Amino acid sequence: MSEFERKILQRLIEEENEFVISAFDVNESDKNMTELVDTLKKIVNKAMSQKLNKNNITDLIPNGFTNNNNNSNSNNNNSHE
Repeated sequence: MSEFERKILQRLIEEENEFVISAFDVNESDKNMTELVDTLKKIVNKAMSQKLNKNNITDLIPNGFTNNNNNSNSNNNNSHE
């Protein structure tokens, strides 16, 4: 998970996002850390894509955090997958 994605996850946790809370609840019962990380990544990616579709990604970005370089890096990473 990139620094930018971690910041988005942090923001979702602070906002008590229902999907993030549910992921942690499920993890309490099944204790599968790999599944938790995978689920959290999916939640972050979904949150980012929804905001991008609304042209409002800045709503997700924590104060003082800029992502000028990470955007171009993530685009490059996606082309190699």
